Amino acid sequence: MKQKIKHLSFQNLDKLTALKKEQQITLKNSEDEHRIEQRELKQDVRALKVAKKEQEVRQTEYINELVKSAQEEQSSIYKHYERISNEIQLK
Repeated sequence: MKQKIKHLSFQNLDKLTALKKEQQITLKNSEDEHRIEQRELKQDVRALKVAKKEQEVRQTEYINELVKSAQEEQSSIYKHYERISNEIQLK
């Protein structure tokens, strides 16, 4: 009887150990998946920041071109009216 109880106790301990091992493996796999997801998310965030910065640079360049174009047009208009004014003064 004691032998049988001892045998069942060892069997139970073996099953418990196997279950613990399975759970540890499952936990380790979950942690690995989580780490991979975190790494991918960090890479995505980094890529989005780079894209945002590139877009900001393009917008700044576009605004600078618009300002330059407007200044050139303003200068051209000023020169045109200055020429007209000079012609009127000469007459």
